[in-house]
Amino acid sequence: MNRYELEDSVEDLGDAQLLRYAKEYVRLSIAESDNPHSDAHSMVDLIFAECVQRGKEWLYDKAREMVYKEIADLYATDDKPTRRADRGRLRPEPADSEPMDGEPNPLSPEIY
Repeated sequence: MNRYELEDSVEDLGDAQLLRYAKEYVRLSIAESDNPHSDAHSMVDLIFAECVQRGKEWLYDKAREMVYKEIADLYATDDKPTRRADRGRLRPEPADSEPMDGEPNPLSPEIY
């Protein structure tokens, strides 16, 4: 759907359809972030204006949240340790490393 078709029919869209279009055009807008004259940006503006007019800005916010979560999940890696996996573990420093700036070594048996 191009900008003019959406412009003519945006008022007739249900909330679920508006959310779907918002997600689609937010994705396109992010992909076209290096092109400030992209139609995707004006489509996002049009969809946001419709959400505001309906008093349902949360639709637009939800679409952005969903898209950014998808992007984050796409770039997440499985080799990063989770907080639970790291909880309670002490990683010993290599024997040849020295504390920085004359600070005492926190793993030293001496208590200060």
